[in-house]
Amino acid sequence: MSDKLPSAETLLQLHEQYGPVRICCGQRHWGVACPDGLVMCCVCFSRFPVDRLAVDPSDGKHWDVCQQCAADEQQRKDERS
Repeated sequence: MSDKLPSAETLLQLHEQYGPVRICCGQRHWGVACPDGLVMCCVCFSRFPVDRLAVDPSDGKHWDVCQQCAADEQQRKDERS
């Protein structure tokens, strides 16, 4: 066994060959962002640019739902109260 780390090129080839195929775009990639820069809303399954995802008001991080689905969910919560 070698102590040498694989090159960046080798890692990229492994990624392209063995990375998971995602249902959002049908391509292989790690993480939530597709190669075209879009992400999929986990509620409506539409694809959006990251800046169209809802933002957590407490820490400013993006949620995994689009702004419209987040607004719809908030409206349902308000109606139940």
